[in-house]
Amino acid sequence: MDSNKQLIEDSFKELFKRDEEFISILSGDWGIGKTYFWNELSQKLTCTDKQVYISLFGLDSIQAIKTDILFKISKFKKSANWLNKNITSRLRSLKTVLKLDDDVSIPLNMEVISSLFSLLSQGDFKDIVICFDDVERISNKIDFKDFMGFLSELKEKNKCKVLIILNENELNNLSSIDQKPYGEIFSLYKEKIVDFEFHYKPNVEECFTIANGLVDIKFFDKNSIFEFFNKKGIKNIRVIKQCLYYINQFSFVLDLNLDDRIVKDFIQSALTVFSFKSIYNLSEDKFKKFKEYKRKKNSFIVQQSINKQFDLKKDDEKETFHEIEEFEKCLKDHSSGVHWDDLEEILYNYLYTLAKNKDKIKDFLNEKNENTYRLDIQEELLKIEDESIYCLNLNDVTQNKRLIEILNESKQILSKIFSLEDFSKIIDMLDISKYELKDKLKQELLENFIKNVLDTQDNEKNHRRNDNEKLIFTYPHLKNYIDNYRSTYKLNSDLYSFIKKTIYHDKAFLTKKDEILIERYKSDIKLEMINSSEFFKLITQVINSHTRDSNINTLKEILVELKNDEKYRPRIELLEKKHLVWDLESHE
Repeated sequence: MDSNKQLIEDSFKELFKRDEEFISILSGDWGIGKTYFWNELSQKLTCTDKQVYISLFGLDSIQAIKTDILFKISKFKKSANWLNKNITSRLRSLKTVLKLDDDVSIPLNMEVISSLFSLLSQGDFKDIVICFDDVERISNKIDFKDFMGFLSELKEKNKCKVLIILNENELNNLSSIDQKPYGEIFSLYKEKIVDFEFHYKPNVEECFTIANGLVDIKFFDKNSIFEFFNKKGIKNIRVIKQCLYYINQFSFVLDLNLDDRIVKDFIQSALTVFSFKSIYNLSEDKFKKFKEYKRKKNSFIVQQSINKQFDLKKDDEKETFHEIEEFEKCLKDHSSGVHWDDLEEILYNYLYTLAKNKDKIKDFLNEKNENTYRLDIQEELLKIEDESIYCLNLNDVTQNKRLIEILNESKQILSKIFSLEDFSKIIDMLDISKYELKDKLKQELLENFIKNVLDTQDNEKNHRRNDNEKLIFTYPHLKNYIDNYRSTYKLNSDLYSFIKKTIYHDKAFLTKKDEILIERYKSDIKLEMINSSEFFKLITQVINSHTRDSNINTLKEILVELKNDEKYRPRIELLEKKHLVWDLESHE
């Protein structure tokens, strides 16, 4: 959106040249630099030496406002004793009005000083500009109607030029605490006493420039940092300032000799965390819950899409998704395009502890840096795909040679680079090529892709990128390969260590590989449960830590088998009675 900053500045310059009193409003969102704009502009006006700035934040009465105005006016009057002289003169007038003797002392407190305000003449206020800021933060001790009336008095009686700076949209939100309809009162009086109204709408670049002037960007690329705020549309100067301060604390990243793309991704990921914290202020624990919520929602959306696309029936035992209103509000502002969850949690922890965890960040970024060659492969293959569609002068022989060379070099890692949809496009390019060994290469590519996908699905939490059901649907002839590969799964530790690993906490979870191994070693698990109370307790913890029955069916089946044995029935029923296990009926 284009800025109207210059238009407002030009309008104010023309307005303040006029030899007449007025009330004007400068409104806009919080944090976009309204006060900063006025401070800069006020130095360019002809009335520079006759301005009074009053922040209403912290003032709790009209008397306090009047007193603040009086003392600030006194600072730019020609006579240093202007206020004292006026107080002395007005006190005499006040004694006359009150019919008091000259020797009677009137205490010089805030009420007395503010009452003298009404005795000052128009000449005392001639050509004075009074700016009232933070109107939406006005104290609930001040009657808002009285304040609006006071503004009118300054204009009509004292012939002042009055400027009001506020975020009008927040009046009712704040005053609802006081149960006073400030927004309605303001709108009513605005129609009667306000002469000019300006809505300040700077662009991101202007707000960023102000913030950068307050907090210098010392290390990272300024354009990359600005690109983040511009893309997000963040114009809150306070938020930008905080982000710039925090990003300056991670200069050690530039000492790692990282690929420029990794550095840029770090900037985007870090600024996403810093701005998100500044805007929503989630606790560290709630941030982790939000991240988990986001992952579950993405997984749910993908699964729904697969079901719809391939007309698959929803498994009643699959986990359902329930929206949380607070987290839904956060989702729109949390996406860097990088999805470096581990790094984001480290950075969020820094905001609470100031512990940078340099070693963890270095290890994380170095690992990402080692894989930058994957990005090069991805870019090259996507370029080949684009050329095959849009290049009118394509040299098929040259392009086929490039394609085959890249596929042979990268066939072990393609699943780590591409989603199934993009991988399928690459297979399609190979199918239409004239490469003699394309069928053999295609089979190798598919098997390696499937193997890597299975390892990801079966061993990591974020495993929805290439869903198994979709893989089989797309390449049904590889189902036997999948089954054969999974038949090679075996335990790499003792039973106790394996089961303990599957308890759901932090990032542990029951994977497909875990399910297969539990089924495969079912009899061994059952025997260990009978012989070890500690192991039996561990099994109940696994069951209770997983909400999806489909993941723990085999473990519940073991409990049902034990329950059907007269020797062990009382113990299992006791567990049910104490709600340490439940819902065994569906497995009987």
